[in-house]
Amino acid sequence: MVMGNAGIGICSRRRSELSVGTGPAPLYVGMEIYNSAVFWHCFVASLGDGLMVLLIVAAGWIILHQQNWFQQPVVSGYFVMLTTGFFIAVMVEWLGVRILRRWEYTEKMPMLPGLSIGLIPIAQMFFLPTVIFPIVAVLGSRKIWKSSKSISS
Repeated sequence: MVMGNAGIGICSRRRSELSVGTGPAPLYVGMEIYNSAVFWHCFVASLGDGLMVLLIVAAGWIILHQQNWFQQPVVSGYFVMLTTGFFIAVMVEWLGVRILRRWEYTEKMPMLPGLSIGLIPIAQMFFLPTVIFPIVAVLGSRKIWKSSKSISS
């Protein structure tokens, strides 16, 4: 399936191509040549990835009964983060590749044994939240600190 026929769904796991140029692009059919259409699809895919991160936040809120659990996640928070990210990524890849056939991999894509889905997109959603959430916590605490400082002045 070529990218033009796949629509937006082909890029639901393309965050890496947008961020590192042509690095991982050869892992997906139709993504070998970088152009404005690829950029647009990758941009839209990054929005989908953001939605998946929000699903991880919601899962943590429900499971841990704490709205701001990601600010200081401790062991249980990291467990929720990693397992939820893993399962969401597996579901998205499985549906996109095996059921809906919205995108396909080139022979260069390392595969997750037993499931025949790409290892790279699974690894991205497995590990990136552990980097994203601490950054958000630090940036959020700076904003709160600045807000409280201006109110008390």
